[in-house]
Amino acid sequence: AMGHEVGVTAIQLASAYCAIANGGYLVTPRLVQQIIDRNQEVIYAEEPSVIRKIADEKTMENIRKMLRGVVMNGTGHNADISGWDVAGKTGTAQKWIDGQYSNDKFISNFVGFFPYQDPQLLAFIMLDEPNQPYHWGSEGAAIAFKRVMKRIISMDDEITPPTRDSDQGIFAYQLPKTDVIIRNEPPFAIQASSLPLGLSTAARFSNKVEMPEIRGFSMRKAMTSLRQAGLKYIIQGSGKVAWQSPEPGTILNKGYTCTVGFK
Repeated sequence: AMGHEVGVTAIQLASAYCAIANGGYLVTPRLVQQIIDRNQEVIYAEEPSVIRKIADEKTMENIRKMLRGVVMNGTGHNADISGWDVAGKTGTAQKWIDGQYSNDKFISNFVGFFPYQDPQLLAFIMLDEPNQPYHWGSEGAAIAFKRVMKRIISMDDEITPPTRDSDQGIFAYQLPKTDVIIRNEPPFAIQASSLPLGLSTAARFSNKVEMPEIRGFSMRKAMTSLRQAGLKYIIQGSGKVAWQSPEPGTILNKGYTCTVGFK
C-alpha cells in the first residue's frame, strides 16, 4: 500500500510510538535530559512530563506484539537486529507536488523500538526523496534504522539485550540442512488439533536460540549478550568485536560454543 503525503512531524510520530513502547503514556519530548559539568556534577536535569494516558497497558502490549510481527514476518524485516527483538512499522508516501501526488518523489520512513518486551530505545528514520528502489520504507528507512541502531548499541554498554526467558512465545527454528526457518508468533489459532509425535515438539524448540548481533561491541557487552542468549564463547584478540562465528541470526542449540574475534 502507498501513503499520500505525511501529515505529522517526525517528533509527533516518534512521540506516538513512544506511547506504544512505554505502555500508553503520551510524554512531552525532551531535547536535553541533563547537563553535566567538568566535575561530573549534574547542573541541569529535566524529568519526564506525562501529558496524558491514551490507552491501557494490555492494549499497548498487544500492539507491540503486532509491530514485532511486522519486523519478523512483514515489511520491516530489514530493520531486525539479531538478538534484540526489534518491533516497528514501515511507511512509504507519495509527495504532494504542484497540486498532485508525485509518481517519482517519495518519503520513506521506519519507526521502531527494541526490545519489544521492555523497550529501551526508539528511533524514527525519514528519508526525503530517496532514489528508487530505496523509496520503499522496507528498502530505505528500515535498513538505515538497523545501521544507526547497531552503532548506538555498540557504543553504550548500558543498553542490554533481552533475556530469552522474556520472549513471550515467539521463537524460530531452522530446519536441518535447509535455509527454511519456521517462526511462531501470537496471535495463535483459536482451535487446534494434535497428532502423536515421537519427539516432544516443545522440548525441541525450547533448546534453540538465535545468535545475536554483537559486532562492534566491547568485550564485556559481547560476553553479556552471549550469556543471556544461552551461548558459550571463545575469545580471540582484544578491543571491539570485529567478527563472530556463527553469523548473526543463526539458530543454535543452547550451550553452543561461539567464536568471537576482537580487534
